[in-house]
Parts: sequence; structure tokens; C-alpha cells
Amino acid sequence: MKASDITKTEPAERSLPKWIPSTGQSETGWPFHEGGLAPALAIGAIGLFRAARAVVIELMRRAMMQIRFGRLDDHAVLEGIQRRASLAWESDRTALLAHPESIRLAIAQLAADHVRVAEIGDAPVGFSVAIISLTGAMELDGLFVDPSFWHQGVGRALMADAVDLALRKKALAIDVTVNPHARGFYAKCGFTELGTGATEFGIACRMHLKIRDLQ
Repeated sequence: MKASDITKTEPAERSLPKWIPSTGQSETGWPFHEGGLAPALAIGAIGLFRAARAVVIELMRRAMMQIRFGRLDDHAVLEGIQRRASLAWESDRTALLAHPESIRLAIAQLAADHVRVAEIGDAPVGFSVAIISLTGAMELDGLFVDPSFWHQGVGRALMADAVDLALRKKALAIDVTVNPHARGFYAKCGFTELGTGATEFGIACRMHLKIRDLQ
């Protein structure tokens, strides 16, 4: 791995295309004191406050989050993120605990610049693994977000970064093998079902995103 790659960082907002769904932070509560306003006005004000709060949170999150190439010294931290994200689903937990070797990140993928890391401050909060296949498509070999940062736009930022990378590498599409828990996420990002594929734990859905449709 080249030293120049280690220092490369790009703000996540730079890569976010218009089709990436919004963060959804506006659905969280906002402290509000009616102060004698009529109920209708109060409801309208609450909506405005929530929208304003969502914008501020989104701007702050994007300003703090960076996405960079993975480094060899990230290995243990990223495998920890993968482990926590994988074990968060109760339906998968028994099988994964019986086969802990299935939760792994290849050091060779880090060395080959296949790994992109999302970090807030100096702390990694998620990562993706993307490899250009012989067919000219990019294979998204993994995308994991620490459960503490779920529903905060990290996954969407990593997906947008993968699309940006695919465009720069002139990939025709992005393909991914998806577990049932993630199908909705990929569908919202524009992926369509392509068929099925084999995994260590059985058959999973294959999904496909045409990159040229995004230009």
C-alpha cells in the first residue's frame, strides 16, 4: 500500500448522490414549549423545529464524518465492527457464534485498497469492501456499520462512496449478495434483485445497481 493512499480522505458529503435517502433524523423528538400558542400553530412550529434540527444534525454529521482507504492497523477494529453488526441480529446469532471464523476481514483486502472506512473523529464507525470483478462490475463484498451508529446515515454515506469509486473506476454496475436484513436498505439505494447466490449459511439474494443509470 502506498503512503499517499493512507493520507487520502474525502468528506462524505462530496460523494452523496441525490438518490441516497435522507438521514431520517427529523423523526426524532425535539423539546418544545408551546408558550400559549394555539394547537395548530404549535404543531406547525414543532414540524419546523424538527426539520431545522434534522438539517443541523445532518450538516454536523457530514462535517465530522470522513471516508478513507483502510489501513493495515485498522484490521482489529474493523473486524470488531463486523462482529458487532453481524451479531446484532438475533436470528443470525446462533449460527455465527457456532462459526466465529465466518466473521473475518482479509488483510489482503486492506493491503490492496479494497476497504473504505467511515470514521467520525478518529474512530472508525463502519466500512465497505469493494472489488472490481472480471465482468467489469464492482462486487460489494461487505458493508458493515457499528450498531451504535445505525440509522445515522453512515451506511448511505459508504454506499455513496462506493458509487463514486465505481464511477471513477468505470465499473458498469455494483453487485452484492445480501442477507434478508439488508434487502430493504439496498432497495432504497436503487438496487434491484438479480437472483440468488450461495453463502456459508445458505442461499441469499443477489442485487444489482446499474452505475451508468446514475450519470
